[in-house]
Amino acid sequence: MTLIGVSYPPSQGAFRDDVRAYIDPIIGFLVAVNAPLLVNVYPYFSYAGNPTDISLAYATFTSPGTVVTDGAYGYQNLFDAMVDATYSALEKA
Repeated sequence: MTLIGVSYPPSQGAFRDDVRAYIDPIIGFLVAVNAPLLVNVYPYFSYAGNPTDISLAYATFTSPGTVVTDGAYGYQNLFDAMVDATYSALEKA
């Protein structure tokens, strides 16, 4: 997740500019051979780095309702938002 430069809102997910030269060829190769990309998604680190804007309930899957709305999508937990931000970044790459 440290390669993601923009993660909020999830639909605007994008890789950091300084890693594009490295990650784009890797993504291209994985697409060419139809292989998966492994992503380590740890909501705790996002929460620990920004506890003012990210609630503990959102980071620990215990939020009683939607916390983030992004277009037609609503996110009740940070994990799902982080995964969708990664998908958005991959689509842009």
